This record gives sequence, structure tokens and C-alpha cells, in this order.
Amino acid sequence: MWESAGVVRDRKGLEDGLRRLGDVRSAMQGLEVRPDMAGYDDVAHAFDLAAMVDTAQATLVGALAREESRGCHQRTDFPETDKALRVNFTVAADGAVGRLEIPETAPALVAMTRELEVAGRLLE
Repeated sequence: MWESAGVVRDRKGLEDGLRRLGDVRSAMQGLEVRPDMAGYDDVAHAFDLAAMVDTAQATLVGALAREESRGCHQRTDFPETDKALRVNFTVAADGAVGRLEIPETAPALVAMTRELEVAGRLLE
């Protein structure tokens, strides 16, 4: 994921990440789980792996849909921020990508916050 969907990314790398993730999914088909007297660690690890693969896929699919640079995540093939993409992307189990509008922050809440000094800080 760091190689394919790090803070600096592009379509080619994201698509390569999906391909490589497909290889991991294929390898998981032959995964043997063997609970025994010592416990169910294999079962827990198998569930953890499945959750990580699902999360990685949602991240890659969502990153492909976000054709812009926003915050600390930079698309080298889409270096500008697109005001139309000020949304949260959702990825369903079937891979369908949706959008959730982000409500405006209440002015009173904005007034309560202070400006964060970012000079000299690594934003990641």
C-alpha cells in the first residue's frame, strides 16, 4: 500500500496496487486455517488478513475516484484541488463508488478554533 497508495500517487500506481492486491486475494483462496488445542490464532489472523485486504481495496478504489490532490494526498496526474470533489467517497462491498456531501462547518465552531502553525512540520 505504501508503494501504490502512499501520500504521493498516480493512476498507474493505484491500478498496479489493485492488480497486486488481486494476487493477494487469489493466494488467500488456498489459505489453511487450523484451530487447535493452543487456540484459534489462525482464525484470528485469517480474519485480520481478509479485513486488511478489503480495506486496502476500498482505499485504492477511492483514491482512483479522487482525481485531484487534496490535503496531504497528492495525485501527480491531478495536481490541483477540484472544488467539485469536496466530498467523502464511499466504496461499497461490490466496488461501487459513492459520494457523501460534506456539510459546511458552523461559523461558531470555526470561530472557536485557532489557526494551526504548520511551518516546519511534516504533514503526513
